[in-house]
Amino acid sequence: MKLALKISLLAVSLFLVASSVLGATQALDKYRFIGPPIPDNRDNDLESVYEYYGGVGVFTRGIHVIATDQNPLEYETNFKTCNDYWKFLKEKEAAETSHKDFVSIIIARGDYLTGGYMIQVKSFSWLESYPVKLRFEVNFTNPGEGVPVTEAFTDPLAVIPIGRLDPGEYVVEVHIDTYILTFDSQGNPVYTLLLTFKEELWTLRFTITS
Repeated sequence: MKLALKISLLAVSLFLVASSVLGATQALDKYRFIGPPIPDNRDNDLESVYEYYGGVGVFTRGIHVIATDQNPLEYETNFKTCNDYWKFLKEKEAAETSHKDFVSIIIARGDYLTGGYMIQVKSFSWLESYPVKLRFEVNFTNPGEGVPVTEAFTDPLAVIPIGRLDPGEYVVEVHIDTYILTFDSQGNPVYTLLLTFKEELWTLRFTITS
């Protein structure tokens, strides 16, 4: 194995270990993993915040609608541990909520036995229809053969604060592309798109009342 590849793999390993330590002590991991390139002309970008460790055992794989009094990112300093924070948000999950509530979307990959599994929100689009569609394009990245990972449980998830919504019916659509991360002989990351016969699409319907 060439020296450059060894150095690159070591850097990734150290990054993931450091991420594990941060995830155990902070309410939110605000770092962004460098994943597959995303287009510059994304529609209606919203802030996306990522977490890999705090949601373990809390959020199952899928879409979760969270209703709070304010932007949930403003609560993060109110808890002693990150797990307490995610349990608090889980308690705020609702399929029906008021127009007075602040709505956020959590997209969770579910629990994994190791690190190395990533999530990246590429774009968000608001489609005026009935019901209104909140459309997300998301990348999932899985570690390929030989890529070092942390030996710790992870639950890669993204929190996307939306805001207060008008009464009505809404559908969340998450369109997913999955990549495998490996490294070339020069130590550069290579993202290989998994080709499937059918697009991976998650959907969830929720209601805003007056």
